[in-house]
Amino acid sequence: MSNNCNKQHSALLSTAVCYLIDESGKQIRLRCLLDAGSQMSFLKRDCVEMLGLKKEKTNILVSGLNDSSIPIKSQVTAMITNENKSYVRSLNFLVVPKITAGLTPSNKFDFSIGDFSNIKLADEKFNVPERVDLLLGVEVFYELLRRGQISIPNSNLLLQNTVFEFIISGGIPRENENVIHCGFLKHEINLDQTLKQFWEIENVDSDIPKSRESILCEEHFQNNHSRDKSGIVKMPLKENPDCLGKSRHIALKKLDSLWNRFVKDPELLTLYSNFMHEYLELGHMYEIKEIEEKSGSYYIPHLGVFRPESKTSPLRVVFNASTLTTAGNSLNSIQYNGGVIQDDLFAIMVRFRKHAFAFTADIKKMYRMILVHPSQRQLQRILWKDSYNGPIKTYELATVTYGTASAPFLATRTLKQLAIDERKRYPAAAAVLESDLYMDDLLSGSDYLETAKNLQRELIDILSSGKMSLHKWCSNTAELAVSGESYPFSNPEETKTLGVVWKSKGLFLLQSCE
Repeated sequence: MSNNCNKQHSALLSTAVCYLIDESGKQIRLRCLLDAGSQMSFLKRDCVEMLGLKKEKTNILVSGLNDSSIPIKSQVTAMITNENKSYVRSLNFLVVPKITAGLTPSNKFDFSIGDFSNIKLADEKFNVPERVDLLLGVEVFYELLRRGQISIPNSNLLLQNTVFEFIISGGIPRENENVIHCGFLKHEINLDQTLKQFWEIENVDSDIPKSRESILCEEHFQNNHSRDKSGIVKMPLKENPDCLGKSRHIALKKLDSLWNRFVKDPELLTLYSNFMHEYLELGHMYEIKEIEEKSGSYYIPHLGVFRPESKTSPLRVVFNASTLTTAGNSLNSIQYNGGVIQDDLFAIMVRFRKHAFAFTADIKKMYRMILVHPSQRQLQRILWKDSYNGPIKTYELATVTYGTASAPFLATRTLKQLAIDERKRYPAAAAVLESDLYMDDLLSGSDYLETAKNLQRELIDILSSGKMSLHKWCSNTAELAVSGESYPFSNPEETKTLGVVWKSKGLFLLQSCE
């Protein structure tokens, strides 16, 4: 939006430096704009390509002032974090060619924050014209704020503390400014285009060509998987793990940093300790009597993401297998990610919308129900201690680990293998495992109640044969309620699934989470 503006002041937009992490752990430093006037978050297309993020189809109109709008055709999901990794958040972004019309700010200006020069800024180059890579909207804006606001004397500027350090905003001296950035954006779904996509999905069955990496990983899985009570897999490695440098000292440093955080947050310590003890008790990791750091081993640093809004998992422990060793490589850099083998998210949700009797559920601890071959477990070592001054113990993770590049492929490919192995016994459930799952989220149903009930029972049985279970059941009919299910929803008439709210009672409605 442009206009001739000859006033004495112009608004300085709040910018910060942040980091994006994809599913394989690859990370990139970006400049973001914090905007409480936007309903959505946005990411530039070139950043999506740089990170290799998987784009999902969408059909959204983004509207601004005067009802001007642009169509958005794709979205991505990525982890956003700050410099010290104390804040980590998974976020959906709409993909756009650019965030602002030009550089932000449009002109360089000299400014000193005087007595507050010792304060660390979220963007040290806030006064230098540079490009903006992403925009963080109101969904996350207030979550980023921290206590602490400072007015700078003899100016119209404010310093506001955030998870990225202090952002700066307010009025700055400016003349002959001819561009004004408006911070109001909302999204609308284009019904005509959505219906068109619906019919395309129903009538077109096109195979997505497989990449060379996908073919290699498929062959590797077929040659190396085995089955006991659940399943045993091997990570598909590009290089011999002997090429890895030393990593224990880095994991130790991260553990010390984590305990410094625990001292200030006893609730986080309790949750983290419970998580580690459960991991050990379930046999998902085991202690080793380490003498020295062996060649070909890798120590994975870990940190906790506290999500108080989650009723079932307020703490999520993130394993960072992209941390570099002394050789400049990491566990993630020497393995393939395997690509995506499940159906497109949009297709799954449109099919789900058709069912007269629908239900959703999650596979409980999906990754941790799949064992990693013992020969590769030294690549999944972690450090832990039970108290601040307690002895440091070394553990090896025995199961597929979130944060490793190949984990999504190994988990979803194992589910596909379970469907292949059990197809004769559970034909309907096997078909659902191959078509109605997105990672560990199940969205399925039927036009007939009895068929839906039978399908539900088959799904429980087929997953039980692989030592997996379903929980967090939700349905648009009480007759599909699972006996013994005690998961408490804040509102029994609506729940969230795959980034949208499902209003399951009365009118069958899916709408975007805001």
